[in-house]
Amino acid sequence: MRVRRADPERNTGGAVPAIKRLAPAMAAGVTALVVLLLTVVTAVGFWFRSGVRADSAVAQGGEVVVDAVTQAISAAEGRLVAAAGLFRASEDVNQREFSQFAADVGLTEGMGGIGFIALVPSADLDEYVEEVAAEIPDYWVFESDSEGARVAVGPRSVYYPLQWFEPSTAFDRPHGFDSGSEPVRRAALEKAAESDVTTATPFLRLFSEDEDDGFAIYRRVVDPDTGVVRGFTVAPMDLSELLTSRIPDSIAETVTWKVVDVTDTQEGSTDTDAEWVSQVAVDSRVWQIEVDAREGSPLAPDSEAPLLVLVGGLILCLSAATVAYLLYRRSETIRELQHLRELTSTKDRFLASVSHELRTPLTGVLGFAQLLRDKGDSLSSQDRSEMIRAVADQAFDLGHIIEDLLVSARAELDQLVIAKVAVCPQAQVAQVIEAYGPDVASRVKVIDQLPPLHRAQGDPGRVRQIIRNLISNARRYGGPEIEVRIDEADHMIRVDVADNGPPIAAEATERIFQPYQRAHGASGQTDSVGIGLSIARTLARLMAGDIVYFRRDDWNVFELSLPPASLQTELAAEGLALRI
Repeated sequence: MRVRRADPERNTGGAVPAIKRLAPAMAAGVTALVVLLLTVVTAVGFWFRSGVRADSAVAQGGEVVVDAVTQAISAAEGRLVAAAGLFRASEDVNQREFSQFAADVGLTEGMGGIGFIALVPSADLDEYVEEVAAEIPDYWVFESDSEGARVAVGPRSVYYPLQWFEPSTAFDRPHGFDSGSEPVRRAALEKAAESDVTTATPFLRLFSEDEDDGFAIYRRVVDPDTGVVRGFTVAPMDLSELLTSRIPDSIAETVTWKVVDVTDTQEGSTDTDAEWVSQVAVDSRVWQIEVDAREGSPLAPDSEAPLLVLVGGLILCLSAATVAYLLYRRSETIRELQHLRELTSTKDRFLASVSHELRTPLTGVLGFAQLLRDKGDSLSSQDRSEMIRAVADQAFDLGHIIEDLLVSARAELDQLVIAKVAVCPQAQVAQVIEAYGPDVASRVKVIDQLPPLHRAQGDPGRVRQIIRNLISNARRYGGPEIEVRIDEADHMIRVDVADNGPPIAAEATERIFQPYQRAHGASGQTDSVGIGLSIARTLARLMAGDIVYFRRDDWNVFELSLPPASLQTELAAEGLALRI
């Protein structure tokens, strides 16, 4: 497997420079052609403008309706996420605290309120009611009968009572309503409990409402310590109010709209006579927006003279072509100058870093070697051993620097070869740590959670190079403690190298994977060439894996992920053939 890098100038024999010289004229010609075509199309379009303008007005109205829905839902979701954060932060949120929170975040258009639904096993229901009733007198858990009256809940294994809700007087005080008593609400809650995403119910009739144009959206609240779902934040939404509030009168006077939930229809129904149709995902539901021109609306276009359009278009065509030519020439010149500056700067930084990085271990090697040569007989055996160990350590670092530089050069020259064999991550980690010696081994804690006999697919030497670069990065810039965790998740073999050092700035989390870049320096440490992480990610991706950085529990984590070895790869590693 080789890295593939395109080099157009090398492959086309100088054709690219010629194209570049013609680029400004080509840009001007394309601009002129585009403007001319637009002019002709516009002029011709005036002959058919009635239908075109009507369709455009209806489409514009439809986009406004879609935007109104998506923006309102997004705003409501944001409030649910904030409310979920409130309950994750504290298990003892009381009515006063929730009321103050709701007043601070406010409600968006169409949002009937915001609340918290508890998840209560049947065995704990009486105790739960007693605790909540201490703050809400006469609190009880109820459901609705066929007539809409509130009645005591029936026997169930789990209840979903509405514990807190603001405004508290909305919907005739819905506190205590068991959302699990209605199948559509219960299904949405169960789906919300499965993942950290917002879910929505189909259209339903909200309390104290007369039409089935409402819906509810839910967001789960998970205990951060146990990962158990404690409950859900909820927002009842009134679709009619939402659209009426957000759609301008100018649009409402020209079009009518209809919203249909097509989530449960076969392949999402689009069978309609509406003039404009679009579908939008509303959390876990799919809504079809159907828009028609309102009868008697002023959608007729203004009368225009096609000749004036053509004349104006020709003048604009010439002007646009001239401006495009000049701007393209100017932008190309600026880009070339900037590229030259960047190349010069990168070269200077690279040469300086390489010179500094190679000089430091080389100086140590030469210094100790000269001492051993000139005064070796007069030194104690302990001093000689320490000097020899220092020479070996410095040569070890020097070899790794040269190896990274060679890999970088081979990648640039399309000469980097990657093997595909079964790799034991534990063995590679052990070899890297052993090569560093006891001083580093004492700082590194290895946590092996990978099931027995599980292997990754990749190149053992390159895997060790990646792990060595990650550990070296943690030693140079991280904290005093280093952990290497080996496990399997999401069908990938993962090797996490973590340290408890200071966090990397958010804006630098991707820059550190670029060549010759570092997020920060470390006191007392020499500057590095800055290609370790770049080479590590390049190698990981060539092996169908990746390296990412994230912050977890005050630890910097660099996560190497590799695909698991296939059966055929493992057999090949054992010298066997797989016959099918």
